[in-house]
Amino acid sequence: MSEFLFKEFPEISEKEWKQLIQYDLKGADYQKTLVWESLEGIKVQPFYHRDSYEYLDVPVPEEDFQIGQHVYLAKTDIAVHIGHKHLDKGVDVLEYTVNKAFNSRLFASLFEEKKPVHFYFSNPFRNIVGELVQAAGTAPVQVYSDALGQLVKTGKWADDESGDLNKMQDLNDAHPEHYIPLVDASHYHNAGAGVSMQVGYALAHAWEYVNRLEGLRKMRFHFAQGGNYFFEIAKLRAFRYLWKLLNDEHSLDIVPEVTAMPGWRNKTLYDRHVNMLRTASEVMSAVLGGADRVFNHAFDGFFMRSREFSTRIGINQLLLLREENGFQGAQHYAKGSYYIEK
Repeated sequence: MSEFLFKEFPEISEKEWKQLIQYDLKGADYQKTLVWESLEGIKVQPFYHRDSYEYLDVPVPEEDFQIGQHVYLAKTDIAVHIGHKHLDKGVDVLEYTVNKAFNSRLFASLFEEKKPVHFYFSNPFRNIVGELVQAAGTAPVQVYSDALGQLVKTGKWADDESGDLNKMQDLNDAHPEHYIPLVDASHYHNAGAGVSMQVGYALAHAWEYVNRLEGLRKMRFHFAQGGNYFFEIAKLRAFRYLWKLLNDEHSLDIVPEVTAMPGWRNKTLYDRHVNMLRTASEVMSAVLGGADRVFNHAFDGFFMRSREFSTRIGINQLLLLREENGFQGAQHYAKGSYYIEK
């Protein structure tokens, strides 16, 4: 806008606002009445003013968020069939969880779609990944693994510490265009960590890889979103800001890929349809926080095998955000928000 519409009104300072609020409280204690403290120990003010706001130049993605969908790879032919169905329903990226060897040639029809297909290996081997990359040809295929994440989740290494990290280094050397180390910070959220702890553990987790692996150009970070809407937006933005600080401090240029999906901690068994309200808030906070890819749960997925209806609802929630709510380029909508950035 070429002209500020409210220039005829006098500016009101933060001090003046507080004095007016204190008057309206009629003697009640300002701190006890209006300031609340989050589980992370953050004192949340009743209002935020530019007098006490320090602008943060938070990096934001350059492209719109992608809609992802997880598929567990048990029987390969069935997993491929499910993948085609998801792509037909508007999914941008398929991600398969792999726990055993499989025939990569059976994915030929899926690779012909030229849509991104990602594979998470709990225990990757170079020959399996090599066969997969060869079968994919020019299709956009990426492979992930997270040795420390497996240790956090199960309490033990897949093989042993040096062996697991050596596999990650070997894959990074052999397939630098297709392999990306993963930092799965969702384990920390689902185990009870608050937003500050999840970011802190994710940074520590990643820094272990930076110190133990060579030639890293990218790293993928996967976060679980909770129900504290604005805090969850701030969490992803804070992570990007801190990751840039660490890279600048150590003269690195490791590009972060940020993915997010609803966490499991607040989902209910007894009124399962309420979970749709929770996942709606959580995927929206992921989009506004600046996630590159957002996945969603089936609302009943944590206590039963995924059903087609509930899986479809999860995909639809993301499609509605993008196509009907217009959250394209939404990573920038939160930029400059006093509440989120302060």
